[in-house]
Amino acid sequence: MASVGATPIFTTSRPADAANKSTKPTCASYKDAYDAATKRRCRNALILSYAFSLLATIAFQLSFLSPLGFLNWRTLLFSIGLFILTLPLLLIRYLMSSLCQPIAPSGLAELLGKITSRDNYIVLMVYAISGMMIVRSYFRYLMNEPYTDNVFFHPHGERFGVRQLNQDNLFISFYGIVLGASFAAKRILLSQWTYKVAPVQQAKHMAVKLSLPTVTHDGSHWAARVLFGSYIGFVVFGNIVHRMAAHMYGLYTSVLETPVIGFHKWDLYLLFRLFLGGTLAVMTWEIVDRIFDVYFAVNEPITLPYENAHETLLAGLRLEQDPFLQSMAYAELAELATKSPNQRIALFRDVGKNMDNTAWMQFSRECMNILAKMRADIAKEHTGDKKPAPIPVQKEEKPAPPNRIQLLDVDVLAKPKTNTSVLDDRTGKLFVEASTFVTSSDNATDSAKAPKHLVYDLCNWIVQKGKNWKRMQELSAVTAERKIRQVFSNYPTILSAIQALGSLTSASIKEDPYGLVQRDLGTVLDSLLSSVEDVETLVRTPPPEYKKLPPGYKGDVMLMEPEFILLALREAIYQIVTEFKDYLDHIRVSNKYQDKWQRFVEFKE
Repeated sequence: MASVGATPIFTTSRPADAANKSTKPTCASYKDAYDAATKRRCRNALILSYAFSLLATIAFQLSFLSPLGFLNWRTLLFSIGLFILTLPLLLIRYLMSSLCQPIAPSGLAELLGKITSRDNYIVLMVYAISGMMIVRSYFRYLMNEPYTDNVFFHPHGERFGVRQLNQDNLFISFYGIVLGASFAAKRILLSQWTYKVAPVQQAKHMAVKLSLPTVTHDGSHWAARVLFGSYIGFVVFGNIVHRMAAHMYGLYTSVLETPVIGFHKWDLYLLFRLFLGGTLAVMTWEIVDRIFDVYFAVNEPITLPYENAHETLLAGLRLEQDPFLQSMAYAELAELATKSPNQRIALFRDVGKNMDNTAWMQFSRECMNILAKMRADIAKEHTGDKKPAPIPVQKEEKPAPPNRIQLLDVDVLAKPKTNTSVLDDRTGKLFVEASTFVTSSDNATDSAKAPKHLVYDLCNWIVQKGKNWKRMQELSAVTAERKIRQVFSNYPTILSAIQALGSLTSASIKEDPYGLVQRDLGTVLDSLLSSVEDVETLVRTPPPEYKKLPPGYKGDVMLMEPEFILLALREAIYQIVTEFKDYLDHIRVSNKYQDKWQRFVEFKE
């Protein structure tokens, strides 16, 4: 990335207003501003989460005949317990969420990455425990049902002999575990934990309120489907589940390995209560995700409350070591450029002490640097990342001294030699038994046969068994579609940079009092036009290596990431064309982009 002037230039107060100094605080870094906003969002999210826990507790008590029957300590304590169970889910959602997911070269590689991730196993475990605890606490504490009172009972009705596990109680736990694990698996496999920032954002409480019918519908349907599957599975494999649970309890008590009294499979009241408990659990998980999206998947001007807002935002744009914060900073800049005219005017007027290094220049440079990096990645796909072979360093060879024959003026035959050396006798070691020789160890470990991850070995075995299947071949094939999408893996940052650059440039004709943007208009258009050509070239005429790969799709389809970027680039250029329509003859772009620019001017692109 090209270096940008690091001199602090941003001063929002003019000399005439020196007496009216702003009382806004200053911010040390963009990370501090984001942390402060995160604390505020967490507080509001926790308050709303407890409000839902209380309302859900009141609704699922089913005390419609006595409207004041829910005003008791049981309701309050259960709502607090339900809220506590949502805390680890909020934490997991915060840690697992991202702006975009990395794109694997094949569908099988993506699937294996999700299956072998330890973080995903932790998520499955947390949701399974949460499902079991919510369903069981609904039976025991909220509805005071007797199904969960006894874990064991004596099959003969007398207190002698070995006990057995309560099959109804075991099925309740089994259903809760399957419900939580299946919900988490669906979230993981469908990659549903990415930020989906809506272009139009509602008020927080209204967004949650309007999503309650959808949450109720999805929660009840998922709970019913999982209940049906769990019921069939427990009826068929109930003895296996009982045996596994008996082995676990058998570590500290005596339990029958095979049940004498089985599961009451026709108890419709139990199944109805399970459906309600499962619906409560899934609604809780759904509303946690919804609350998180409402408060965290947003574009807010988090640097606006600070005196050095522009300087803080610029520092966020340069956070290359933290791609997430950098992307959030670009999203904030795009929000400022597209929807905040007052902040745009303040940015154009922020010229500081050096007219050659204004706020506009620094922000536009950062946006164009993002586009330059994207074009460099595209060029690397065409040319390959081939490094030139290092030139061998030739050592200077010194000529050896010439051999000279020198005559000695001595009698070499008569004079004895004085520089003789006695050689040691090594013949005694020739006759040694073979067992004393050093040999290689027979039990040496072959690094190629070292044990691997158990899940990896299982997946590899499945792949080897099914490699001749057509579906497996399609899933494991490296496709041209995925290779192209990998180039734009950080597309949220690229989209925000394009939106910010196009909106600021188009708005400058009316809001830039000094005309600084018009001076850089040709440079901005060159950056946008070259990006359009490079992306179109990659999509329409991919590199020769891509043509050897299967396409990964059938017919004419839209590749998401490149098409998103192309639409954003065209929109930015058309914004400039529309706003500067009376001055198009005075705009100069590079000669190699003249044809493309003329097509935009004529609205033919």
